[in-house]
Amino acid sequence: MDYEMVYDFDKLYEAYKKCRRGKLHKTEVIRFELNLSEELVRLQKELKEKTYRIGKYEKFMIFS
Repeated sequence: MDYEMVYDFDKLYEAYKKCRRGKLHKTEVIRFELNLSEELVRLQKELKEKTYRIGKYEKFMIFS
């Protein structure tokens, strides 16, 4: 896959839809969705310019 496909707007939108599954009640997802087009354009720009930085990870335990 070419790197340009990584920041293709349609691909970013499809990835967003997959990522939000089961998380629609979370504040971060709601905030992102309120400005969806601006957020995706910003993400696209950061990926294209190779300035994107991964955020902090959150650890959690899953009990079954």
